[in-house]
Amino acid sequence: PAVIGELLDSTLSILDFRLRRTEVRIERHVTHDEPVLCYPGLINQAFMNLISNAIDACEGPDGLVEVHVDVSEGHLEIRVADNGPGVPPELVERIFAPFYTSKEPGKGTGLGLAISREVADLHHGTIELNRARPVGAEFIIRIPMVAPGAHEAAAEEAGGLAEDSEPVGSESVGSESVGS
Repeated sequence: PAVIGELLDSTLSILDFRLRRTEVRIERHVTHDEPVLCYPGLINQAFMNLISNAIDACEGPDGLVEVHVDVSEGHLEIRVADNGPGVPPELVERIFAPFYTSKEPGKGTGLGLAISREVADLHHGTIELNRARPVGAEFIIRIPMVAPGAHEAAAEEAGGLAEDSEPVGSESVGSESVGS
């Protein structure tokens, strides 16, 4: 088990230099501070991918990325939103495909959203683009809150994961702004 706010803080720490360089502001809203059964390294990877994409989408002094961690209807809900231009409707169906990128050549690999989808799948969850958002883009990962051992049993059935499940970081709860 891991405290998701701690995993988020770990990712934000890694992104700190980039956030300062791009002038994007992060708003962190964590309302669930209890340990959650998950693969921490994989959750960190999903945070890194989604937050990095959001930073790319809204670089500049007016750029804002909001990260929310809540529990809703029996699911851990991770939402990453930005105030960039959003995802054009004609691209929505392709954005989770491996190696698909809408970024300029050399800027992206097209793996971030595909990997984030795999992370959600491995946790028996989902990831989706919130199409109702009027400005920017918002990606929502929902992971079921399950009994201890459920993810491990599923991973064993699937052949296991080469992923450490020790939590990282220090306890942190609440809302705060990070970056400039």
